[in-house]
Amino acid sequence: MPFNIKVDNVNDIYITKLRQELTGGAAFNPQAYDAAAQFCVQAGTHLEDALNWADLAIKMPFVGQTNFDTLSTKAQVLSKMGRESEAKEIMHAAMHDPATNRFQIHQFGRQLLAAKKTQEALEIFKLNAERNGETWPVNVGLARGYMAAGDYKKALEYAQKAAAQAPDNQNRQNLEAMAKSLAEGKPYDN
Repeated sequence: MPFNIKVDNVNDIYITKLRQELTGGAAFNPQAYDAAAQFCVQAGTHLEDALNWADLAIKMPFVGQTNFDTLSTKAQVLSKMGRESEAKEIMHAAMHDPATNRFQIHQFGRQLLAAKKTQEALEIFKLNAERNGETWPVNVGLARGYMAAGDYKKALEYAQKAAAQAPDNQNRQNLEAMAKSLAEGKPYDN
């Protein structure tokens, strides 16, 4: 006979464990602080702890690393706390970090599209094009951005370019289907 086990305050228990782990060997690993902050963002809990951990991941002496991952985590925490202007400032720094690559910029643009922030996403995809030229997945992002903005003609242009650059058959077929849909004046949902 199946039975259910209920644990009250499971997030509190997990956060207590994270605090313990971050006083041991994990305390010398910025990814551990970043992961702890990410957990809090995803669970929507202990955001003050998350902000502290995000800061440590970035600037703890001899340990912290200022990079796209740590900066974007801090921005996510700030956004979850309702501090949007600070979050945007941090993401601006992350986007303009010389080490940020085209895939990270593309993924951030996709996150903005998923959040229905179409114009912001399109600006990020355009930034990716400025920084990285016409490469994979830059043209994919521009196709998705223009499609979301309702400019199917421009989206079609970039979908065709991206299809020619696709690194594998699955991506090529997906982009060809997107181009076909856009040529018919319809958005592509995939």
